[in-house]
Amino acid sequence: MLRILSIGIFLWCFNLVSLAQQFTCSGDLILAISPDADFSHFYNIVIEGNPGAVLSFDQFSNNPGPYLNAIGYRQTDNFVYGIAPNSHDLFRLDALGNVSFLHHFNSFDDQKSYNAGAVTPDGKYLVVLSGQASSAPFRSLEIILIDLESADYETTVTPITTMSGNAVYSLDIAFDPYTGDLYGFDGNNGRLLTIQLFSGQVDDLTFPATGNISIMAALFFDAFGELYGYAKHLGQPGIKAFYHLDKNSGEQQFLLEGPLASASDGCSCPYRVELLKSVDPQTTGACTEVEYRFEVANASGLTQTLVNFNDELPEDFRAVEVYGNTFGGQITGLGTNTIQINDMTIPPGIDTFYVRVEIGSVPPGVYKNMAQLTNLPYEMGSVEYSDDPSTMAMDDSTAVGILETDIDVFDQELQMCPGDTLLLNGTIGQFIYQYTWSNGATGPILEVTEGGVYELYAQNDCEPKTITFYVEEVASGIAFDLGPDLSLALGDMTVLDPEILNASEMFFNWYSSDNATNLCDNCTELTIAPFQNTTYYLAVTDQNGCSYLDSIQVKVEKNYQIYVPTGFSPNSDGVNDFFRPYGKSGIQVDQFQIFDRWGGLMYNVESIPLGDDFPGWDGKVNGSLVAGGVYVWRIRARFADGFVREFSGSVTVVF
Repeated sequence: MLRILSIGIFLWCFNLVSLAQQFTCSGDLILAISPDADFSHFYNIVIEGNPGAVLSFDQFSNNPGPYLNAIGYRQTDNFVYGIAPNSHDLFRLDALGNVSFLHHFNSFDDQKSYNAGAVTPDGKYLVVLSGQASSAPFRSLEIILIDLESADYETTVTPITTMSGNAVYSLDIAFDPYTGDLYGFDGNNGRLLTIQLFSGQVDDLTFPATGNISIMAALFFDAFGELYGYAKHLGQPGIKAFYHLDKNSGEQQFLLEGPLASASDGCSCPYRVELLKSVDPQTTGACTEVEYRFEVANASGLTQTLVNFNDELPEDFRAVEVYGNTFGGQITGLGTNTIQINDMTIPPGIDTFYVRVEIGSVPPGVYKNMAQLTNLPYEMGSVEYSDDPSTMAMDDSTAVGILETDIDVFDQELQMCPGDTLLLNGTIGQFIYQYTWSNGATGPILEVTEGGVYELYAQNDCEPKTITFYVEEVASGIAFDLGPDLSLALGDMTVLDPEILNASEMFFNWYSSDNATNLCDNCTELTIAPFQNTTYYLAVTDQNGCSYLDSIQVKVEKNYQIYVPTGFSPNSDGVNDFFRPYGKSGIQVDQFQIFDRWGGLMYNVESIPLGDDFPGWDGKVNGSLVAGGVYVWRIRARFADGFVREFSGSVTVVF
């Protein structure tokens, strides 16, 4: 009798397993809440409302199941797996909230907690973290891999080590659907963690410890690889805060508050195709253009083929261009309010395409719609509707607001200077118009070279407009001349003094070919000493704002020479008493040395400008005149443009 009863129980469990209803991998965020640690109730997180988003729980089963924790979504069969921490049993949860017993683990320890869990992206393992939570500091102890593909649910246990050597305690874990990286959250220090699955090493140093969150009860990834969590604020009662966690920086962004979820755990199925639809600008007027941006995420790990895209826009919206589309397919519906792209191929990853849309003559209001992807795999729900990423609400339409527009245009009176070109710009905001000028030119901008009256006719479905431009060509009152081109020796200076042929109120602006800034503020003349060939420009502006330009080229003749006498007589008769070099102004003598015929240094000076004040050698050494004869000199000279040249020779001292 007992044996028959055991068989009956086994068959009953088997039937529950075989008749279980699979979840649809639709991006739901699933919570298991166990307020009394005896039973669990199962919910989907729902966010609705714009503005004023509200987070609520949608219970998908009225029948409580056993107390479950360490739950994870398995994409290979679309069931949720979890551990009953009190009994150490493995259970499977289906979409109706039915819980099926699978296995009991005798190796689990009553002194340890089993709260954190996730299923590997390939569906092979339920990953569970064991921990110690009886006394502070709480600590995650082991990574337990439960093989969901083996008949006996074999386990592999790896001790946890941390990079810092400190204790960490994570109440949930989640896998990035793109990289496969495993993330946790350390409640001891309030920081994001990454966990090496097979070595057990935890990186608890890369991300900052903020301390804003004391309990991270549930972690969820979405199809875009974004990480979210349901948490308890530090110092606040209860688990009821919804967060976004930046997996690159570790930054924690509070989003909104929801219902209390004590003793909870969570999971999600990010292994799907998801579609976001945004619009720019979000508010505009009739007879304008907007750009819809479609971001497609494929986190399924497989290339999805023959996918169809459909977007039925509001009436009097016209799709005019699709661009940035890397998914291929046949585009139909351009020029209408229904755009379709059939037979798209969507590889794993995230990519974006755009649709440019013209808005016709529509009344003010808010115009909403959703796009959809169809012909997706059955386990993903076959159809994916777009979501507006600018709102917190889930699966909501994308809205564009059409404002009341009263377009005022004004005739324009303009002036232009003789010989100038003037651009007449009749663009009317961002509104769509067909522009025609009175001379037959098209487009909103017209280039004119003479005065006159120019009319622009702007036509559209909303309200045609006419703009008249009155262009006056002002007379010049300026005449000036910089004179003929010049040649200067390097180091020479001259003054550019323009000949003003008639007087009026003027402003002067000097600049050169090697210096575009103003060389002298409103100067009527300019002193120059160029080091190289240079063109100088003078721009003169009159009281009407008209500018006139003249230029002069200055050629610089570079003769890197100095003159040194061959002899001198230091006899104090006032004639040739000193020996010194001569040359153009602007030359710096870096060094001037004189030696006797045995190489003895008689005279040395350094860094002296060459000019009338240059001292020269008086024929003395230590206050005494040298003997007559031949002496050797050496000079290193630096010219005005920075060029350095060395000279040498001999000088005869005569008495």
